[in-house]
Amino acid sequence: MLAQKAFRLTVVPRVAVSLMGIAVSLTAAGAVANDASPTPQQGDAFAAAVGGPEFVGNGGCVRCHRGNPIFPEADETSRTDFCLLNESSIFAPPIRSDSSKPTGDLPAGDIHRLAYSRLEVEKPDSLGNRIWNYVRARSPGDEEKKLDQARQCLSCHAGWRNEPGHPHERPPFFHTGVTCETCHGSSARWFRSHTLVEWRTQAGSEKEKNFGQTDVRDPVRRAKLCFSCHIGNAEMGRIVTHDMYVGGHPPLPPMEIETFAERMPKHWRTIREKGDFLNRKEFLAKNYSNAGAQIESELPQTRAMLVGSLVSLSESLRLFSGMLSSEKGPDFAAYDCFACHHELTSRSWRQARYSETKARPGQLRPLEWPTALASIGLRYADPPNAAMDSQRMEAALTQIDRAFQTRAFGDAAAVREIVGGPNQAGLADWLEQKARDLASRTIDRTLAEAAYRDLKELNASETLDYYSAVQSAVAMRLISRELATDYPRIVESRNGTAPAFLTRKNDNANDQERGLRDADDISVLLAWRKLRKQSDTRVNERFLAAFRRTATEPSTDRNEPAELLLLDFPTFRKERTEGVAFAPFLEHIRYYSPNDVRKAIAGTPSIQSP
Repeated sequence: MLAQKAFRLTVVPRVAVSLMGIAVSLTAAGAVANDASPTPQQGDAFAAAVGGPEFVGNGGCVRCHRGNPIFPEADETSRTDFCLLNESSIFAPPIRSDSSKPTGDLPAGDIHRLAYSRLEVEKPDSLGNRIWNYVRARSPGDEEKKLDQARQCLSCHAGWRNEPGHPHERPPFFHTGVTCETCHGSSARWFRSHTLVEWRTQAGSEKEKNFGQTDVRDPVRRAKLCFSCHIGNAEMGRIVTHDMYVGGHPPLPPMEIETFAERMPKHWRTIREKGDFLNRKEFLAKNYSNAGAQIESELPQTRAMLVGSLVSLSESLRLFSGMLSSEKGPDFAAYDCFACHHELTSRSWRQARYSETKARPGQLRPLEWPTALASIGLRYADPPNAAMDSQRMEAALTQIDRAFQTRAFGDAAAVREIVGGPNQAGLADWLEQKARDLASRTIDRTLAEAAYRDLKELNASETLDYYSAVQSAVAMRLISRELATDYPRIVESRNGTAPAFLTRKNDNANDQERGLRDADDISVLLAWRKLRKQSDTRVNERFLAAFRRTATEPSTDRNEPAELLLLDFPTFRKERTEGVAFAPFLEHIRYYSPNDVRKAIAGTPSIQSP
């Protein structure tokens, strides 16, 4: 039976496991097999057994999710029809002697796993220490703290919660950076239970409420989690301050959440990338409001992008309001950097744009890029009321702008009322509710094509700043990529050559039959991914060509970038630790021409069918 398990899992990357790891996991398997009905109380008992109330540590996850050919344990409660169990090997692959140095812009594995090590705490002259030395010299009470004690930094770089009232002790395993439990939640209360097949029959929201497992399948919840660091969250103490910027911290770039997830790279599968797994019907009913036939026409990445557009604006407004209202007063990092940092050319596009619309040249204002996609996402949250919703959002944003016309740093009380509002009726909560409405809808090809056209019209009708133009172009590329290929379907029998999962007709099949079926599902997935990669490459090449600079006259400045926009922020470049990763973006911003970009977006390739 073990041999059969090994055979069927060799189609995905695997690494060796120690005999101790086998013993530990086989022991855990016996406990799991006897735990047919997981409860929070049982989770608490297990938390005490593993040595802590919250965290088990990344090692506990790796035992099964490392891509080992033996695990999960060969018993009747274990399945690999739901996940490939190679997630850790994608997130943090083993370093081999022949591939220890990453090539190109993307190293093997997820950059999050290096979040703490990139601080280089032990090196006094590292960028992390230089930034912290600058910040602590200006922070009363922090003068004696070392970098590995700085909650301001480790809140994002190591998952050390920084909100008031939370224990001051550093979390265990903080040196491992941003890993499994940072995103999925401290696992002591669900470590055993989530290995049971019955775990699939519970709603993600209930798992989070009763066990503490973060519901990352909820696109709103996932977006809020990601944006808590990549935009910031005042309540959680996750704030990049202007002092951090001055000390050398790279500015936080604009973030389209689904493009970012693909680039991590993604170590999970969407529901349409999974086969007919055990308890699939119950899982869909508990976790998807569109669990019927609509799920087969769903475009999950486009939906996540549109949902993320509303959440990014909601979260940026919360951060802005929180920083504006802090006891220390407003921090310059709360404002749009380019309100102050921009070219001084007379009658620049910035001057013309802001004098003609809402903001005045030189006026401080909130971040602008989160509004670019939000206006599109709002159209699909509640279509019958889309026009009224758009008017409400524009009116509220205009009120925020007026709060900065009366005071140089903004009227904090007015902004707080607009964003927070009484009885949770403020702009931020309203946008989040609209995001939840959108998350419950089915975004199919027809709506995705309409969103693509809306993005083109947005660029034709407005003069966007650089970051907003990047957001729009990246969103258009994502829609194009998802429309250019089809997802595998679940069928009774295969007809034609398109990859398709077969219906799982006998869930009580013996281990050998299940193993052969799981191997077949994985083969279908890999075949589909190959086709998807080829399609993505073609779309990317067309978009790169569309945004190549095509001036009729030779440039007078030889340093002018060839690309009108950088569609992939250099998040993964090694130079980030040296403080220069932002340089390419600054060069592109310097030469940014809204008119050229508008023409490029108007000429982007039309949507192609798979």
